[in-house]
Amino acid sequence: MKWLKGRKQDILGLAILIAISMIPLIWVSGGYLLDGHDNVFPLVPQVFLHGRLFTWISNEGFGLDQTRFMGTIPMHLLEALPAMLGFSITVAQRFTYIFWMLAMSLSMYLFVRRTGLGNWVVATIAAVLYVINFYILQAWFIAEVAKFSAYTALPLLLLVFYEVYRKRLSILTGSLLNGLILFIFNAGGLFGIPLYGGLITTIVVFVLFFSLHDCLKGSLSTAFRFLLLILGTLILAVLANMYMLLPVFFELSKAVIDGVASVGGVEGLIEWAGVISKNTSYNNLFRLQGVSEWYDNAQHSYASNYLMTPVLILASFVPLVILILPLYTWKTWSIAKKHRPFVLYLYWLFIIGFVLSAGTHAPLGFVYKAMMRYIPGFLIFRTPYYKFAPTIFFSFSIIAGITIGFFIDRFKPKMHLIMTVAVVSLVVLYHFPFVQTKQFNWRDDLRTRLKVPEYVFDFADYINRADTGDNRVLAIPNLSSSTQADVYNWGFFSLYPLTRYFTNKPVIMNDQLLDRQSRTIINEIYRSLLIGDKQYFEQLARLASIKYLLVRNDFNYKLEWSRSISPDEYEAQIKSFYPNITSLTFGEWTLYTMPVNYSNGVVSVYKPIEVISSDITNLHNLLGTPYRYSLNSIIADSVTQDMYKEASYSSFLNCRLCEVERNIMHVDFTASRILPNSPLFKIIQYRENKQISSVVGVDKITTLLGISNKRVARLIKMYELDVKDEQVLTKTMDDIISQTDILIAEIEKIENTEEKLTLAIKASMYIDKELQYLRNQFKNEAIQRASSSMKSRYLMLLQEFQQDLLNIESYKFGGNIEKDKLFIFQVPRSGLYGFSLKYDSNLGKVGTTVELVIDKSESLLVEINNDSWIDMGDLPLDKGEHRLEIRINNEDIDILKWAETDSSLYPDKSCYGAKLVNDDPIGFGSFKMRFKNPIAQGEEYIFYEINDAIEGGVTNLSTFEYQEDVSDTTEDLRFYDVEAMGKREFVFCGNTQEDSLSILPHTTQIYFPVVYMRELDQQVIVHKLVVDYTKINPTHYNVNVIGDNGDVTVVTLNERFDPDWELLITDGSGETSKVQNHFESDYYANSWLIQKDGDYKLEVRHASQRRFTVSAVISLFFAVSSGAYICYKKFVKKND
Repeated sequence: MKWLKGRKQDILGLAILIAISMIPLIWVSGGYLLDGHDNVFPLVPQVFLHGRLFTWISNEGFGLDQTRFMGTIPMHLLEALPAMLGFSITVAQRFTYIFWMLAMSLSMYLFVRRTGLGNWVVATIAAVLYVINFYILQAWFIAEVAKFSAYTALPLLLLVFYEVYRKRLSILTGSLLNGLILFIFNAGGLFGIPLYGGLITTIVVFVLFFSLHDCLKGSLSTAFRFLLLILGTLILAVLANMYMLLPVFFELSKAVIDGVASVGGVEGLIEWAGVISKNTSYNNLFRLQGVSEWYDNAQHSYASNYLMTPVLILASFVPLVILILPLYTWKTWSIAKKHRPFVLYLYWLFIIGFVLSAGTHAPLGFVYKAMMRYIPGFLIFRTPYYKFAPTIFFSFSIIAGITIGFFIDRFKPKMHLIMTVAVVSLVVLYHFPFVQTKQFNWRDDLRTRLKVPEYVFDFADYINRADTGDNRVLAIPNLSSSTQADVYNWGFFSLYPLTRYFTNKPVIMNDQLLDRQSRTIINEIYRSLLIGDKQYFEQLARLASIKYLLVRNDFNYKLEWSRSISPDEYEAQIKSFYPNITSLTFGEWTLYTMPVNYSNGVVSVYKPIEVISSDITNLHNLLGTPYRYSLNSIIADSVTQDMYKEASYSSFLNCRLCEVERNIMHVDFTASRILPNSPLFKIIQYRENKQISSVVGVDKITTLLGISNKRVARLIKMYELDVKDEQVLTKTMDDIISQTDILIAEIEKIENTEEKLTLAIKASMYIDKELQYLRNQFKNEAIQRASSSMKSRYLMLLQEFQQDLLNIESYKFGGNIEKDKLFIFQVPRSGLYGFSLKYDSNLGKVGTTVELVIDKSESLLVEINNDSWIDMGDLPLDKGEHRLEIRINNEDIDILKWAETDSSLYPDKSCYGAKLVNDDPIGFGSFKMRFKNPIAQGEEYIFYEINDAIEGGVTNLSTFEYQEDVSDTTEDLRFYDVEAMGKREFVFCGNTQEDSLSILPHTTQIYFPVVYMRELDQQVIVHKLVVDYTKINPTHYNVNVIGDNGDVTVVTLNERFDPDWELLITDGSGETSKVQNHFESDYYANSWLIQKDGDYKLEVRHASQRRFTVSAVISLFFAVSSGAYICYKKFVKKND
């Protein structure tokens, strides 16, 4: 009772916070759950948690290394606890979301009370404002528990720093506490580290402020104590989270580099920060607004209320008043006098957090951009508002609590509860979407609060209990190729497929987490079904170990911006393939069991060996070729000497000149601000020369190409700025050409023929783009204003560029680059090899001849026939490198039909329109348009694409006009990866009908010939050994092999290739060794070559799991020992 008497008022405050924390009961009620979009709350939490305890999971495509996600275990443990105790998913979600609301508010309440900044009124108001605001409201749309975790940790961690500063805690105890806080509230692990942006800012500003504060008072020890505390916190936080850090330690830097590259590098990240910062104006931030979704989504459920309702707009300025008010009443604040330094710190924190949250928004946006460019690691904060806004809400909540508490304190104590409840009610009333459910509506009837149909739970229960062995389930229909989203008619939308919310069984689809090879295989499976190719479908099903087909008739395939194929189309083909196929129905879902078991088993053992060298682009060709000897071949992109020592060998040859046709390279001609006429340019020049001199070989050529386009851009920029210094202009042009000469010399030094050819192709593409750019710029008014000598020098530059291009072409190929194709390949040993060419309409009509030239000496003429594969003959070849040229003598057929049309954009011109259609239901298509007819003087043509997806509705592709002294007006436009069933609509306009017809572009499909080479002297029949294997867990398999004859054997794990998979072999004597020859096979699987005789045991395991197990023990030991030490210290202190 004594304890209770001293805390009665705190109980009132806690009661209010508990009441506020019950808000999720409004959302999760009536059978509704919060799920979808980026909210991945498992529908069967205990199953999801079990899968997350292993570093490898099989339900993501052909498997996924989830080592980087181990940090989410604490959050998923919280979700799974009620389910493990037998409660429903509804109870589990209510418990989880109430916990996070309460954790966030209690952390702030505890901070205010422990620091003495205010009484229970101040603490309660601060805590309510901390959790009831637009930042947290937006986070609840997808229930960002990782964000809530970091948000909870902020007040707790700062409290520890403040207590150590006041010497109420030792540095050791403070470090241990911080380690425990970051162990429990770890922001979801590695990917949540950016969410600590607000926390890091809060701590850094605190340390700097109070170190300076005490330094000015003559005390230097504070800074030293803070330094020790920071070091202790970092060390102990690492120990606490060892379970998620150690397993990925060696790949962490690569993951960061890959992540930056995947979003367009540094500038791509800055551009994205600009998108997020578009509406983080100071006006919005002072009003505690600025969420980008309010302004980007016209269907936002509540934003219009705050942007258009006068009363709410007026109310939005109250936070600004609250911030300013204490500055006028500073001296009358009894609480501020005692904690004046901390309140000043809060204002500084607000200002700094304010600037950081504004991101790249003017006027100080340049500071944020500079930080992203030059501060190591700062790139992780690419969404400024979402990472740094917690500093604003933390500091404001406390200032507002103190301010409002100051006025409430003027009333009688009996009125304090009433006034506090009134203030809390007003806060909730202003943020009224918190107590509504429409805040979870997104767009087009999609939402994150939904009723999951009962049949989904029925299917989940069945699939988790069923013995499906090692077989995979194919989800039907395919996801949209544009969004790769799993979408249902009942409102669910997510890039994380629904099946992964409830099972760890392998249900595959073409989702976003797939790598290139896996995506190609799965897309081809869908395509084979749609086109009714049963043989191809069954070959692919065997490759992917598919036995079950899950048809989801509630899939929203009609969603306009995420279209897919009707489930009915797939289902009709399934029934046509297998009229008597067995099925189970779960409401709108039907699970079909294929009559043949196509599974290879997770672990397979084959001998002898047939090796087929092929990359994923030849998947359809490989399975379709009649020359393949066995269905148990090793399919490998990169073939090593060991692999074909005793193997039959065949290969799909690599078309090197096709790289020119695949030219999707974008060259940026953006000039730097410092130009050659600037005194500071010597710094730029020094840096570029250092870059060039510091590398050799291939790296040097790549560096030269990158710098070359920058120099071209600078030249044009100087013309545009009317630079009159002809000496500078001339030197710039001389430097451009001299660098190109160096580039050609470096290519000449490359000894490897194939590498030299590849580099020459790359260099020619760069120089060709630079030449085109310079030609197009010649008509620029700025260049036309230049002196005659400078215009002449410019034209000379074009001629020199043209000559350099011809010089590089000489390294590439002597034939017609448009018609002829060059293949460079290796053969492992001398012998007789057969060649076949896959038929394609681009080769020409039946009867047309194709010439084959081997090593520039042997020449064969082959006549095109109706066969799908054209036999090109057999040739004896010596071991080593060879080249094959295919010379095609066909006419390109224009695949576009242009028709006269009216253009609203250019009504005074004669226009023609056409539609480019890719009829493939799944695959992408690539096309080329060529404008090659001469243009007469005075003529001008406009070419544009109709595109409703962008502002204005059109994409201007090109403008052509007569250019004096530049006669070559040929121009190619390439359109790559036109999506499945996609249409591109173009309009071409000329001055007159006659003019337009004379220069309409010629459009062809880009052709990549397929050549298959097979060894004829050594053919083998591959057979699969019967082995006994046991699956210990998703990361561990044991295999017993009995009576091996000692020949070379291949062991295959049919999970996605990952370097962390390892194979251990134990022979009859008990000696264990690791097999080193690990390679990717079958486009996705893991394979090893072994050679043992007799009986032996194999162990396949994922190395990361062992590291995780060890590190998890370290983390748990730290957590338990830290907790015990802190409790012991508290017990000792209490008894003292």
